[in-house]
Amino acid sequence: MCQIIQYEQELKTAKDTATQYQGLYTSHVIDDSIRRAASPDEVMNQELIVQLLRPKTQIRPITNEEGKPTDKQAPMVEFDDIDENTGQPITTLRTPADAIKRMKELPSQYGGLFRANVISGVGQGAATGGVTSGTGKVDISKIAKDQALYRKYRKENPALLGLKPR
Repeated sequence: MCQIIQYEQELKTAKDTATQYQGLYTSHVIDDSIRRAASPDEVMNQELIVQLLRPKTQIRPITNEEGKPTDKQAPMVEFDDIDENTGQPITTLRTPADAIKRMKELPSQYGGLFRANVISGVGQGAATGGVTSGTGKVDISKIAKDQALYRKYRKENPALLGLKPR
């Protein structure tokens, strides 16, 4: 009888350990797939993307063309999306890469997370249509031949030319 109790305790310990390591492995696979999909060249903060998508991501079976599950599994995000035709909120099932791609397509919700959607701020080049030198002032060499453009800047925004407002 004593051996049965000991065996049951060892079995419970082994099951608990397996569950713990399965959770760690699953968490690692999910986090890693989100980080790989969130390219540092495009995303302002990878960890923020992981925090947004991690709670909505699970390891799910991959289905074939007929919709039947295969023996492979992959992380999938239950993404809070917007129907392009109706504008109504929907939930779609996407890979982390597809979810991040869709986030970039929804700048009203996720625009501040991506470098392409952010306009330069204080201390950066001003967004004046590409005529800045990167210091927030107009590159005089580009408008030196165009007196009308110079007058426009002088009248509308003299600070870009390094002048005091009138």
